[in-house]
Amino acid sequence: MTVTVANVATTLLRSPPAEASLDWAAWTMWIDDARRQIKNRLGDLALLDQDDLDYVVRESVALKVKRPDPATQISVSIDDGTISKSYEKGAGQVTITDEWWDLLTPEAVDNGAWTIKPWARRC
Repeated sequence: MTVTVANVATTLLRSPPAEASLDWAAWTMWIDDARRQIKNRLGDLALLDQDDLDYVVRESVALKVKRPDPATQISVSIDDGTISKSYEKGAGQVTITDEWWDLLTPEAVDNGAWTIKPWARRC
């Protein structure tokens, strides 16, 4: 399966944007951006576990949709009322976390700070 806008919307528990909308175009572009980042770092996408690849692309795009820009606080004032929203700082781009990179490259994950190899001294 290749990730679609509908998959991202399901991850976010919301309806997908209209197909001709700017949101649809942005989400599609972000899916392509995530795949490009992975390809640039790991090479041929066909050699990766496709379920893990889809998961990482879908989750990274969903994260971008939730936090599209690096704004940390937005305030809107109308007459006597004010609405403020605070966000965790986003990177302003599709971000693939270290945990997701590890999922894509399980053989490269080192589970310890160092390795001790047993050896015997021969006399």
